[in-house]
Amino acid sequence: MAGKQIPREISEAVYARDGVCLSCARPDARQVHHRVQRRDGGHRLSVCIWLCLWCHGDVHANPAQSRMRGMIVPTWADPLVIPVKTIWGWRLLDDNAHYTLLQPAEALPIIEQEGLMF
Repeated sequence: MAGKQIPREISEAVYARDGVCLSCARPDARQVHHRVQRRDGGHRLSVCIWLCLWCHGDVHANPAQSRMRGMIVPTWADPLVIPVKTIWGWRLLDDNAHYTLLQPAEALPIIEQEGLMF
C-alpha cells in the first residue's frame, strides 16, 4: 500500500509534466490527484495528475463523469491505457512523466471499451 505522503520526486515530476491544472489551466494548482486509489496504484506517474483545489473536489464529487474523462480509473482498468481528458484534449500518460496526445476518435473507443461510459 502506498503511503499518504506523495514523494517529492513524484510531485515535482507531475508538476513538470502538467504545470497547471489539467482541467481548467489554473496556474496556481497545488494538488496531485491520484486517478487510481493510492492503495491500488501507488504514486505512479501514469496515475497522478496536477489539479487545482476546485477541480480536484469536482472530480471526487462527480465520479461517473470523472471516469468518462479518465480522471478516475477503476481498479479493473490499467491507467497506462486509459487516457485523461484535459483542457487541451486527450492525453495518454506514461510512468516516465511523458504523455501522448490522442484525438477523440482514438480516446473515446478506449473509454467505451474499458467500460467507463455510462
